[in-house]
Amino acid sequence: MQKTYPTLTQLDLNAEETLEQLLQTFQADLEALKPALNQDLSHISHFANPTGEIHLDQVEKVKDNLFILHYRFGWQINYSCADQTESGELKEKLRFTLDPDGTVTFKILKLDA
Repeated sequence: MQKTYPTLTQLDLNAEETLEQLLQTFQADLEALKPALNQDLSHISHFANPTGEIHLDQVEKVKDNLFILHYRFGWQINYSCADQTESGELKEKLRFTLDPDGTVTFKILKLDA
């Protein structure tokens, strides 16, 4: 997934404020980012579904223009025949790069089925 943010052009990639600015930008655009952030839940259960709650925790710099977004999202399993539900929260990380023109490229891990 790739998205360009004009507010992120020409940032100093070594400045601490850049990490906070990235986090705030992603917070403001959270609805558009949700499809990329809701990861596969089949390791929990094939019946697990994301609840829609996503919390962005921090942005970490790895090197050069490579960063990691740390976040959490809720999941739920509805056992309707037993009138029971199970839920939890999953911590995830998503790598991304930031280009000088403000283009963010998320490195989404796709598992083979």
